[in-house]
Amino acid sequence: MSIAYDWSQAPGDPQTSDRAECALLGVLLLVGAEGLKACERLRADDFATPARAAVLTTMRKLAFVGTTIDVITVVDELEKKLVMHPWLPGGTAVPWWKAISDLLGPATVGAADDGSIRAYARIVAGAAALRRNAMWVA
Repeated sequence: MSIAYDWSQAPGDPQTSDRAECALLGVLLLVGAEGLKACERLRADDFATPARAAVLTTMRKLAFVGTTIDVITVVDELEKKLVMHPWLPGGTAVPWWKAISDLLGPATVGAADDGSIRAYARIVAGAAALRRNAMWVA
């Protein structure tokens, strides 16, 4: 069963968006560059955390140069980044292995298709729009 149809909260809820972000990146790690085409309008800053934004950016970079996108290549590229820039903005250390392992949970199994990728991307983009609007209002 795909988790795209298993939400208990409304889209845009921060917890729902968090699950959608993890599921989207996890599915992209499983399907590779083909999956990136289904969410090409999604921006890295649509993700709530800098670590997840970095994962998407890294996947796109690898796809652009023709490298296979999978767990090993993405982690390798992220670790190169970590050596060059060991801290994210705000002084937070980046545990890449933890960020990647969070993406490959049981929620992504059976959800690796274009429809799920598009559904997750819409949820992530919708939550990002709500966050941006909240910043303008506050």
